[in-house]
Amino acid sequence: MLHADFSLAERLGIPIVTLNGGVADELIAYSRANQITQIVIGHSSRSRWQEMLKGSIVNRLTRELRTVDILIVTEPSDPAKPEKLKKT
Repeated sequence: MLHADFSLAERLGIPIVTLNGGVADELIAYSRANQITQIVIGHSSRSRWQEMLKGSIVNRLTRELRTVDILIVTEPSDPAKPEKLKKT
C-alpha cells in the first residue's frame, strides 16, 4: 500500500522523508526546522486505553503545531464489516 502512496507523492513532486525516533517528537522537530505547513497522517489504531497510557500523537501534533494544517485520514472500511451507527 505504501508503495502506491510513495509513487503518487513522487509523481506530484512531494518529498518523502524517513524520520527515526518518537513519532510526535520527530514530526514536530522536522516541521519546525523545515517550515512545514501541511501534514497528512493516518488515524491511530490505538485503543482509547492505549492513548491514555501512551498519549495521542494526533493530539500532541495539533497542540504543538498550531500553524500547520493537519489532515487525518482513516483506514479504508472493510466492506465485509458493516459500520455501527451511533444513536444521537
